[in-house]
Amino acid sequence: MFRMDDPHENMPLFRSGKGEAERKKLEQKLYFAQENPDEVFNLSECALKNVPSGVFSKCRVFRKTTLILHSNKIASLEGGGSLKDLAHVEIFDLHSNNLRTLPEDIGAMTCLKILDVSSNALKTIPISFESLTNLEVLILSTNKLKEFPAAILKLKNLRQLDISNNDIHSLPAHFYMLSKLKSLILDSEKFVFPDAEVCNHGVEAIMRFLCEQCDVEYPVHDKDCDVSDAGLRKQTEENIDDQKFEQFQIRKEQRRLEMLAIESQLQEAQVADSHLAEDSVEKRRQLLLEMAREQNDLHEA
Repeated sequence: MFRMDDPHENMPLFRSGKGEAERKKLEQKLYFAQENPDEVFNLSECALKNVPSGVFSKCRVFRKTTLILHSNKIASLEGGGSLKDLAHVEIFDLHSNNLRTLPEDIGAMTCLKILDVSSNALKTIPISFESLTNLEVLILSTNKLKEFPAAILKLKNLRQLDISNNDIHSLPAHFYMLSKLKSLILDSEKFVFPDAEVCNHGVEAIMRFLCEQCDVEYPVHDKDCDVSDAGLRKQTEENIDDQKFEQFQIRKEQRRLEMLAIESQLQEAQVADSHLAEDSVEKRRQLLLEMAREQNDLHEA
């Protein structure tokens, strides 16, 4: 049976200090994420150490397709529940956290199209990653990867890939199998295979080189591939053919601004009539609980 979990139960969620303000911010974001009818569940910038209990099941019950957890201090996704509950999530933003690994069941997120795990401490990518066959945008920059993750080669719909600011010095020979790739961001000066000269000429040059190494014919594609050097990131993003990532960034900013406005309105309401505001919040919370239970019963049936 679905229930509204207490955000501060089980493991500690917050960094020391600032406790009360951070807890209040999280509670407000949890409330608005569940009340808001749009498809975004946003718990970014809440100073979380762990994903609050039940968040993943809430995403399922409230039919969220975007989960935003960036700019926290999250070291593990275990606390949020089963990633199978995120099977319909299309956008997962985890950048700027403390993740060292991703769970094996991330492969259950089969509808995922955009995954941002940049600015973490990832050393490996689980083999189950190869099940993310609908993934189009993968951002792995600023981690601790020492070699190119083999599971990525199975992502046949991948269009944008960022592996810059890691310790990767070579691409696998079969990298050419990512035939839909349009944008590749890497640190070309670090590369020995292909070397920097090849990498500096962009995706098509890299693919042609690797096809030659494997003695296979290079397939003809539209000539709209972007340059691959991380130093030319701005040009890459401006010329990108696929608009999904740009829309993702716009949506994140819109959600941030909306949350600021909502928090301001809530504070004003509390100052004007704190008791009335609390009664209103409680009534809406009860309504949400009823709706959640009905949807959960429907799902379990």
